[in-house]
Amino acid sequence: MEKIRRKLNSSSGITVVFALVGFLLATMVSFAIITAALNNVSRLRGQREEQVHYLAVTSAATLLRESLEDQTVTIVQHRDKENTAENEPREYSGGNALAQALADAMISGVFENQVLTLSVGTDDSLEMKVSTTYDGWRLKMVITPSSSDVKAPPMTLIFEGARATYSDVPVWGEESEYITVGEETVEIKVPVITGYTRTSTVVFPVNQARVEAKK
Repeated sequence: MEKIRRKLNSSSGITVVFALVGFLLATMVSFAIITAALNNVSRLRGQREEQVHYLAVTSAATLLRESLEDQTVTIVQHRDKENTAENEPREYSGGNALAQALADAMISGVFENQVLTLSVGTDDSLEMKVSTTYDGWRLKMVITPSSSDVKAPPMTLIFEGARATYSDVPVWGEESEYITVGEETVEIKVPVITGYTRTSTVVFPVNQARVEAKK
């Protein structure tokens, strides 16, 4: 009984217990610090990626604007005598390839939604989708990342007064007609319209272009 009492009153081993408790507390504090640091790194990385994606969309809008503003495209169409269909390939002058492609669609009469693809930099994840519409006066290009993993607000490039005008000039030719004069049949040449030359001009005005960002 006395031996048990001495054992209970003994203070040996308390130091070890305190050391274990201190080690446990230090471990918990260290874990909390490391977790907070990792969270901060992850947050900063996410903010950096968002900034990169936003700058990529902005760069795409700027690139499109600089590629199109103040471009003038002339398209010559050779049409049939009913002026309803083209019978020869179109002829293009002025403007770059993008401006000519858009002008081609703008003069078609019915401008359906055109979707273009634009790469920014060397990263495939920064590929942009450009949805283009035209209402006869306003050309609108909505730029969004192609990948759903890229989080960035869309940019809208608008050209007010992007107009397409055209003029038709008849192409004259001759057809033979035969008439009877006395006992003779005489051939005469009659002027007729054999087709039309349509010249269309598409302008992307430099002073009426703007970029809008939507959050």
